[in-house]
Amino acid sequence: MAFHFLFQSLYHLSSTGSKNTANYSIPHSSTSFKFITKHRENRLTSSTNNPFKRCIVSSSCHNISLRSKYVSSICCSSRDEFITHEDESSPSFGVTQQSNEHEFNRVNCLVWVLHQSARSFSLAVQNLELSASLPALSNAWNGVDVNAWHKRAAYQVAVYGLLKAATEVELFLSHKRCNTPVYEILYSKTLLLGEFLERQLKAKSPKLVQWFRRVELPRIAGLFIPLFQKWSVEYAGSGVAGVILAISCGTAVRKLGSTRISCPEFTASVDDALVELKDLSRDLVSIDKLYHLSTEAGFEPDFLSYFGKKILPSKNIEDLEFWIGLVQEKLCVAFHRESVITPDETFIKKVEETTLAILGIFAYLGRETRLYLSEMDIMDMDDQIKNFLCYLECGSLYIYREFNSLPKYQLFNEVVIDEIGWVDFYASLKSKFQYDGRRSRQHAIQAEKEIILYTVLTVCYDVFSGFAHYTNSSQQPLDSNVLSFLFQR
Repeated sequence: MAFHFLFQSLYHLSSTGSKNTANYSIPHSSTSFKFITKHRENRLTSSTNNPFKRCIVSSSCHNISLRSKYVSSICCSSRDEFITHEDESSPSFGVTQQSNEHEFNRVNCLVWVLHQSARSFSLAVQNLELSASLPALSNAWNGVDVNAWHKRAAYQVAVYGLLKAATEVELFLSHKRCNTPVYEILYSKTLLLGEFLERQLKAKSPKLVQWFRRVELPRIAGLFIPLFQKWSVEYAGSGVAGVILAISCGTAVRKLGSTRISCPEFTASVDDALVELKDLSRDLVSIDKLYHLSTEAGFEPDFLSYFGKKILPSKNIEDLEFWIGLVQEKLCVAFHRESVITPDETFIKKVEETTLAILGIFAYLGRETRLYLSEMDIMDMDDQIKNFLCYLECGSLYIYREFNSLPKYQLFNEVVIDEIGWVDFYASLKSKFQYDGRRSRQHAIQAEKEIILYTVLTVCYDVFSGFAHYTNSSQQPLDSNVLSFLFQR
């Protein structure tokens, strides 16, 4: 109840525009604790340009103080640094000073807060004087770290607070409907981790569970709620605010690592939840809008890795146009970054990079086709298929004679593979025609070979068709050499 009240109050505070510090009293348990709480203010200090500047969370077993300025200061420039000051006695949780080159996005922001939440929980436990048992005293005397248990539990507490906050935000966004897919996914994962965590706390001391529920959970979840509130407002109108927030949380948890969380069953369930959420998000908005939202949130690599396997077959040509355009754009940037082309005075560099990006798309298609046929154990191909694959893979040699140099050609292929390796044109076919080693009759092999070759040519046709539609819709001018290359087939 204390946590639910905290959530409602924070949203009310934001909606009324109050700039004052909000204080929420957490009822103190009437149970006679054998805990003596040492009040220590856990301040998160930073430099002037820190994206977390003026973010101060002061907590004790009786009070939670959250500054509303935390909301606006948490999402500043990506050039800022994260700096934390720890006293010598505090446990290390792997929070290091980040360089200016580290990308600041919402997923990284959540990871940072998870680290700080874990550290603050561990400090809070140290501030409690538990009745020392003889085994604990003897272990400490022998140099055993008697605080190891709460260091392990600290990240579970942080993740649990994150999911608890995300669940409450989804409930708020869905107008208190508990049957939304996002709520059901978040709630099940929160319940799983909560039961696991409380069993550990109860094994240490039954009264720790009550202290955790009344004091620590509202405090730690309260660190995430202002962020979610701010981001959900920014996602307003997108139609997928709750889904994007949930995916961001899952990505942050996975980025934290299974070793820190130390709950294999929960970690596996997070991976499954991310798959469900991504499929759900795809049904709600267009693929291009979903890509921009994922890039903004900070889980673009996960987005590309997952949806790059679902490019084909495509339900509509607009989606295929988007993927062709995105791949071409990424290759242009990569070729420029890696200086694949040495500018010639007779050519415009932008045209050269675009031309090479187009050739890169078809070279990658040729490479993927060759690898797929090899996986299907189709080695004996007629000359027409062999020539077609060579045509795809060697287009750069046809236009740029300098690519006859092996180092130059290798650089071209390495950049293509590194930049768009997440694209898998044949993912949907691999399970359909998986070779199981039981082919024995020659006519069966030949029949299957013809079916596979037909599907391969269909995939290639779809890519060519998508490129043609993209070129037409984007009014992209093509170099005469590229046109000559494309019209060969």
